[in-house]
Amino acid sequence: MGELALRGPEEEESVARELEGPRKTHTCGVCGKAFKSRYDLGTHKLIHTGELPYPCAQCGKRFRRPSHLTQHQVTHTGARPFQCVLCQREFKRLADLARHRQVHQGDRPHRCALCHKAFARAYSLLRHQRGHRSPPPASPTAFLSSSCFDSQDDSAFRAHHPNEEDEEDMDQGDMEGETARRESAGRL
Repeated sequence: MGELALRGPEEEESVARELEGPRKTHTCGVCGKAFKSRYDLGTHKLIHTGELPYPCAQCGKRFRRPSHLTQHQVTHTGARPFQCVLCQREFKRLADLARHRQVHQGDRPHRCALCHKAFARAYSLLRHQRGHRSPPPASPTAFLSSSCFDSQDDSAFRAHHPNEEDEEDMDQGDMEGETARRESAGRL
């Protein structure tokens, strides 16, 4: 027989509660979200009121939780209390150190669907993917001034661009002459 079969119903219920974790018995009257402690509920209620009761003495920025204020105060001291044991790089926040550990672990879960290159962070993949997109083709008119299109024929264009001729208008001799002219001018 299994171990649970030897226990009474009260003991089984107790084991089930331990597996579930603490019960959330404190409920927000505004949104109905439940919390494990009265403190967590009180902090949550500040979201609805917009109150930020913890000000920074140095810059005046305000925070909802004292832990957020403490975390912010490090920005004024420049302290970097969290250090990587592998490379000794220092960080202001524990979360930044945790993210940095991916560098040493080689964990690269974000993979490019086009070239299959892998990245540790999603934003690095997004930045990489921008390189796969070709820039939108420029319209031919983007390089011409609006005055080039002022007349019904091409006289306005030719007035602004006297050295540009239509290749269709050139015969083979003209094209050879144009090639020679460009070579001598150093444009080829």
